[in-house]
Amino acid sequence: MKQDYPIRQMLLQRAALTKDPISGILELTPRCNLRCRMCYIRMSPEEMAPRGRERTLAEWLAIAEELRNAGVVFLLLTGGEPLLRPDFPQLYRALAGMGFSISLNTNGTLMNDEIAALFRELPPAAVNLTLYGAGESAYGRLCGDEQAFHRASNAIALLQANGTALRLNTTVTSCNQEELPRIAAFAKARSLPLRVVTYLFPPLRRDGPGMERLPPEEAGALSAESRRWTDDPELLAARIAAVKARVPEPCAPGEDCLGGSREGLRCVAGNCQFWIAWNGEMYPCGMMPEPVVYPFRDGFLAAWRALTGSCAKLPVALDCEACSLKSYCLACAAVARAETGRTDGIPDYACRLTEAYCRTLGNME
Repeated sequence: MKQDYPIRQMLLQRAALTKDPISGILELTPRCNLRCRMCYIRMSPEEMAPRGRERTLAEWLAIAEELRNAGVVFLLLTGGEPLLRPDFPQLYRALAGMGFSISLNTNGTLMNDEIAALFRELPPAAVNLTLYGAGESAYGRLCGDEQAFHRASNAIALLQANGTALRLNTTVTSCNQEELPRIAAFAKARSLPLRVVTYLFPPLRRDGPGMERLPPEEAGALSAESRRWTDDPELLAARIAAVKARVPEPCAPGEDCLGGSREGLRCVAGNCQFWIAWNGEMYPCGMMPEPVVYPFRDGFLAAWRALTGSCAKLPVALDCEACSLKSYCLACAAVARAETGRTDGIPDYACRLTEAYCRTLGNME
């Protein structure tokens, strides 16, 4: 069933006020069949060993029962690449049978007839498929596999033929920046919504080379310009008017917003949403591996209470809370921690990105 975003948004808002867990991300594996240069989580089995082990199917199903009993409604299955797990069909079928509204993050390259048939039988709320380019060369540069483009585009065709609710995501780096117009045209030709991500977190959760991210001014300007491709004219006009009037932007369908006035963790993370990693650790979000709790060891509800208690104590930068651009800024405790090492640090990269975003959007007609 296609997700009703206004209802989801209302439920998230209400749950955040009472700190009730209503939404969760299950990171089923850090393994992936692609080698994307900017990835913050991908690990080989050798890299995984010092950090723990993947949870088994039985363990995921046991914790899922606890989630259901705690009132969790929405689940996002992610990785790594979750379809790498041979037990994915069994896990998905069981979670659907528990009544969860399930979404999936995937690169699409492992989609097959078995998974497509499963989604026809038990439709997910949404499949979020990441498209890194509109041709072989971009996939070769960014992901190390030129043929991945064809497998991803075949998956898109298969899921659309299924009637599966499908959304495209793209992450823009210095390796695929020039592909963005072609990616937008690809999405438009197939009448698919597109989400463009220009901010890349430093890879705190894995060892690896430096990031391939854009300079903040370029990332901010590109984020604003991409609104022409991703927003309908009414929403784009509302965003432009909001920036010019310095009032909060409207949320697009599928965005989990709690509003710019919330202190501390200003999104759903740690307020009504959690992230359970492949090795059993639980965080507010996957970009913020601290504070950490252990739901498989201590039980989900006890871990959730400990997590929300820790999140409530996180210090935030007072200068950021007083900033006139706060409601447009992506900076949160996770961004501050990733960029500066402190949740109350001032993330210069995010500041410059936001200034460029507002300047570019404000100059649009």
